[in-house]
Amino acid sequence: MARTNAFDKVNDIAWSYSEFEEHSHFKGMVFISKFDQLVVFDSQRLQLVFLHAENGELARTVNLPQTLYWQFHLLDCDEEQNKLALVHNTLVDSFYYEIDLTLLATKDQIGYMDMNFKRYQRTTNFPLKGFKCASGYIPGLDVADGDSNIFLSISHEQRTIELFTYPEKLGNNSDLRRFSHKQELSIPGIHQPFPATAVMVPGGRFLITEQCTGILYAFSSDGKLAARLLTHNCWPGFGLAFDEKRGRILYNTQRTVWAIEANSWLPCTLPWAPDTHFYSTPIHKRITMLLALIRRYQLESSWSLIPNELFFIVLQHLAGY
Repeated sequence: MARTNAFDKVNDIAWSYSEFEEHSHFKGMVFISKFDQLVVFDSQRLQLVFLHAENGELARTVNLPQTLYWQFHLLDCDEEQNKLALVHNTLVDSFYYEIDLTLLATKDQIGYMDMNFKRYQRTTNFPLKGFKCASGYIPGLDVADGDSNIFLSISHEQRTIELFTYPEKLGNNSDLRRFSHKQELSIPGIHQPFPATAVMVPGGRFLITEQCTGILYAFSSDGKLAARLLTHNCWPGFGLAFDEKRGRILYNTQRTVWAIEANSWLPCTLPWAPDTHFYSTPIHKRITMLLALIRRYQLESSWSLIPNELFFIVLQHLAGY
């Protein structure tokens, strides 16, 4: 894994938009694979901003009701249920609006009649596969991953990060109170962290942004700090997303989205395969080309004797380094 005794450096990509140079503030962000787009919530304009995930180009915007609370901090999506969730919290309650993805694909304006209001109850089922929900004041955050057995709970009021482990994978009928292990996570050098948001990445790992410092932290599935990255976030941002198709980690500042390419900071954010080779890091592409040339021209080499299936497995392992 990456070093933890110093800040890591990456060549991230900036996507800036002249259309949002004034009166905009990006907050929640989520990747929707069926659209192959990134959706960002602009809390000042009360819009959902759709960006092409391949190159960050602006696709379109969808206006939300102008009387909507601007304090919505988070977006989440369950593509199996065909829903997008816009999450908000108050001093005493947490709630979210569900919007049908079909409507978002066909409309440029969403009204209250298109939004399904729901309250969030932490001890019962989480409604979305990778659900993120405000759970406290300004706000707290719960993150569950339907593909693993991890539940992450962040309290902004108490400034704590708790990791719950369950005996089996979480599902829509899981009781979140029946955990097998609980631990409180710590960030070296910060006595009381102020986490802004979090997201799960492959391998049971998760990322957390620290709002006061603009630092992005990566934790392993057992709660150990694996890496940290000083971001461009000089303004408190809230958006953090993962593009599982390209293995990119994305975060936003006030009016800019930053993309960290696959495997360039954390290993194995995108497992190597022939159809994902295009998204590999430059060094991995050079290694692949070198080994392919050896197999083509050095027929007496051991690399030329192994079958393609084994060769692909080797390249998959090399992608993690």
